[in-house]
Amino acid sequence: MKIDFKCNQNENENIPKDIVENLKLKFPVLHTRAKDISIVSKKLKIYKHDNICKVPFCTTVEAESFGGLINLGDDKNTPRVKEYAYNNVDELSKIDKIDFDNGRIKEVLESIKILKNDEIVSLNICGPITILSLLIDLKYFYKSVRKKDTVILDIMKVLEDNIVNYAIRGYRCGAKIISYSDPVGDINIVGPKVYKEVVLNSTLNIIKRILNETDDIVIHLCGKTSSSLYNLDVCEFNEIKYDNNLTYGEAICNLLGDKCVNLIGNNCMKRTPHKLKNSIIYSIEIK
Repeated sequence: MKIDFKCNQNENENIPKDIVENLKLKFPVLHTRAKDISIVSKKLKIYKHDNICKVPFCTTVEAESFGGLINLGDDKNTPRVKEYAYNNVDELSKIDKIDFDNGRIKEVLESIKILKNDEIVSLNICGPITILSLLIDLKYFYKSVRKKDTVILDIMKVLEDNIVNYAIRGYRCGAKIISYSDPVGDINIVGPKVYKEVVLNSTLNIIKRILNETDDIVIHLCGKTSSSLYNLDVCEFNEIKYDNNLTYGEAICNLLGDKCVNLIGNNCMKRTPHKLKNSIIYSIEIK
């Protein structure tokens, strides 16, 4: 049976203005300094009655590290793309290794080091198509896919390597949860052909490589990503029932250290503060 995961986009991702004012922080600087990121993450955890500190607060960090032109926003808008940094696939093919020692991505990693001593930290990372959508008009990308352009495969390999490297660095800095999502790369958006030819292999490679390089960690695949894999019969879901007095986040944290469960999904990390009706975690096994 096919799964059609419903993504709830109603939850506001903006940082509440009163939190920032009470902390005497300012937009957009708070997105650019490790200390500020860690402080806001802690306050958001409390504000949302969550038990997990999540960083960063947007989906633009990786794209910015590849040269993306990002507007860091304000109290009403989260960081978003200002304009495309690349006009065509040939220009995009010049992207290379992310410099993890500079820029906002460095500050995100440093914030994990600050938080790790007394918090459970989740590093939110984006998949390749979501990153690409912030760098280039995807119509050029799709045109090259139709031509079976090897340049596309090379670009995907570069993205894959850097995403894995980012996740591993986050883990080494102290993140216990890696939250992976690629909303723009959903099979219902890119279509079955592009998904199978381009997205699927990169997604599986990223997951397997992170698992191979980490220990005592949970990777959470967003519902859209995990349902796409399930519907293509490349993974299985196994139900883990938990106490209905626990929130989803508390149940996830109870899995930390369980060597048998390190990949979960078919749900959303936005729901970690909530007690879910079915009180089930779905562990995932890649075939």
